[in-house]
Amino acid sequence: MAAVPVLVLGLAACGGGADGEYIGESESATAAGYSTLIIDGDTMTYQTFRCGKEPYAGERNTSVGQLNDDQTHVIWTQEGQWEGDNQISMTEDSLSMSGVTFTRKGTDAAQAQLKEHRETCSDSD
Repeated sequence: MAAVPVLVLGLAACGGGADGEYIGESESATAAGYSTLIIDGDTMTYQTFRCGKEPYAGERNTSVGQLNDDQTHVIWTQEGQWEGDNQISMTEDSLSMSGVTFTRKGTDAAQAQLKEHRETCSDSD
């Protein structure tokens, strides 16, 4: 149990501990999909994907924004699916924004979501 506080402290000390890819669901009545949030420094990029792991066509499905210094707020500079600004909150393995939760890629929850996406897509071929 002592290793957990050290890990959390280590992430906070690194700066950019939120950097990485987060997986979320993509709501669509017409196609199975998932979405990603990629954080690279102070830039956040959102994109949706459909079957075939291709980005979903259309400019409304990609958004790029800038995070504030404490990574609790994003201002969308390239609007698409997301516009204006949003509050965000993070834990070690997830990020929440406007009621949508994204899980860090590589976690069991993200792996399960990607597996479900692959199975759904193979059924729709």
